[in-house]
Amino acid sequence: MKYLLLVLFVLSLLLPSFAEEWHYVVKWMGIKVARMKVKIEEGSPLVQMKANLRTVGIFNIIHRVNDTLESTWDRERKELIYFREEINERNYHYKEEAFFKEGKAYKGDTVISIPPCTPDPLALFYSLRSLNTEKKELEYTLYSHGEIKKLTLVIAEEKRLNIYGDYFDTIKIIPHLDFEKLEGSARKIKKLELWLVGEKRIPILMEAKSTFGRVTLLLENRKQFIQGSNQNDYEK
Repeated sequence: MKYLLLVLFVLSLLLPSFAEEWHYVVKWMGIKVARMKVKIEEGSPLVQMKANLRTVGIFNIIHRVNDTLESTWDRERKELIYFREEINERNYHYKEEAFFKEGKAYKGDTVISIPPCTPDPLALFYSLRSLNTEKKELEYTLYSHGEIKKLTLVIAEEKRLNIYGDYFDTIKIIPHLDFEKLEGSARKIKKLELWLVGEKRIPILMEAKSTFGRVTLLLENRKQFIQGSNQNDYEK
């Protein structure tokens, strides 16, 4: 089973694809502490995704973080194919690799049943492109840390954001999740809010309220994801 999935994974790399990258600056209480990079390669039908979060400067010494997630998502069948996670946060370390087939996740000797249309965190971000904004609440099951978790996305409002003099029409969403059941720094989150921009609904801004203060992630290359609009509409 594992080798068959690896063959499918390699074949997907040979198919035509489109790659995009998101680059975020991460600030804690207004202080720059980390950077996050997300890369998405859209094939047919598989989508390859990889994200890395890494502390910078003095924070790489006093509270080092180096987290990596990889995911392969079948966008036609809306199902996971592959997921890998490696978390290194000061005194906390976690590694996982899982393969998916016919509604089951194979993680070493462990087999877990997966509900239909269950994404991992990265695939969930990608799935926001088909977000049904006519509904105020959307229910999801989420694969994370070898478990299935329930997630509700609340579509709060449409809002024009002013970011350093540029205006962006956004959709604000609020995920409701039992963060205390997550691992690492994520379990200290009390509330998370996201603002999506453009036809692809890229998260342009993420703000987390946590037990150790406010954390924001701002998309640095945000202007390139504005589609279907005249840039002059976003200027002061």
